Amino acid sequence: MKSLDLTRLIGNLTDNAFDEVLKYPEDERFVELHGALEGGRLVFTITNTAKDAKALSEMPLFASGYTTKNDGGHQGLGLSIVKSIVENYKGSITVQASRDDRVSFVIEIPN
Repeated sequence: MKSLDLTRLIGNLTDNAFDEVLKYPEDERFVELHGALEGGRLVFTITNTAKDAKALSEMPLFASGYTTKNDGGHQGLGLSIVKSIVENYKGSITVQASRDDRVSFVIEIPN
């Protein structure tokens, strides 16, 4: 994987995670990034606080132009870019609601 693609992928996901957690009081904020080489695949998981996480997992988050942010400063391109990078490397991305208040983005890319 090219370092620029990896930077764009991780950068977009972490930006989104921190944008989301800043909506909550400090004691409720949680962001975790995990990366590993597992069975010949690069696996990245980013998990963050997100109220009503189960609803997020059902939204068209990867559609170009789709955004859940109401501030008008976002164009809804970040997750679309992430998805195109992942697909370019024949990988997969899934959204999981591990708890009602946590959402995880799991990326798997063949090595």
